[in-house]
Amino acid sequence: MTHLELIVQAMYTKLAALPGLYVMRLRPFEEDELPASNVLIEEVSPIETRVIGPQDWQLQFSVVSIVAGDAPFAELEGRRSVIHTALLPDTSWGGLIVDITANGFKNEPDPELPLVRLWQHFTLQYRNSTPLEP
Repeated sequence: MTHLELIVQAMYTKLAALPGLYVMRLRPFEEDELPASNVLIEEVSPIETRVIGPQDWQLQFSVVSIVAGDAPFAELEGRRSVIHTALLPDTSWGGLIVDITANGFKNEPDPELPLVRLWQHFTLQYRNSTPLEP
């Protein structure tokens, strides 16, 4: 298993208590599946290029939570808090990563359906001793 796969597995484990959690789900959610959250890995890139020695990487990801209803902001705030608490108290995840930071969040009501999306953005840094493999 690669270091990146270990990180994604740890992320999923940290968020596993959240009902309706998915990682990189691409198909839309059905109404009976809500509330649901999807972890979207957006970018993995080297922080600086090295030829020899450990390589530092940056992983950007978002957690998108979807809640049905006309005004589900209390439920969204509960999900936001649970996600924040699961990912951020130990910013090294027991030594697996170098750091994780929260980059804000945004509530997005759907213009056509009675649901709201909550986008939470994170940046995670880690070090890999295999320079050619994220």
